Amino acid sequence: MAGARRRKWLDAAAVHAGHGPAPGDAGRPGAPATATLAALQTALERIAGHDDAALVVSLGLDTYGQDPIADFALSTDVYHEVGRRVAGLGLPTLVLQEGGYFVPKLGENARTWLRGLLGSPLDPHATPS
Repeated sequence: MAGARRRKWLDAAAVHAGHGPAPGDAGRPGAPATATLAALQTALERIAGHDDAALVVSLGLDTYGQDPIADFALSTDVYHEVGRRVAGLGLPTLVLQEGGYFVPKLGENARTWLRGLLGSPLDPHATPS
């Protein structure tokens, strides 16, 4: 079950595009950010190949490296890059925050992701504009 939990957000994008699981080792416990970003890029390219009117993102912040229930190793700055890449699709985007159980960094990680989505510079202490 834990393996399924780790890959759910990457798999969702790939399944939407009709191509099965996301590639790479992004679902491996402790996978480096480079593997996660590479898998994200592939998923975004697959999504971009469709004529979608909007995008719904289930933002699971339990991918944070210090989260007590997940095995990812993402850092706050990676969330900014993920948001920035998602914005590159140019689609109206609805973000549903779910997951994220390391409370001391939850707000900062969410703000940082949103700042990336909005094209704002990386500043984890700023409020999205």
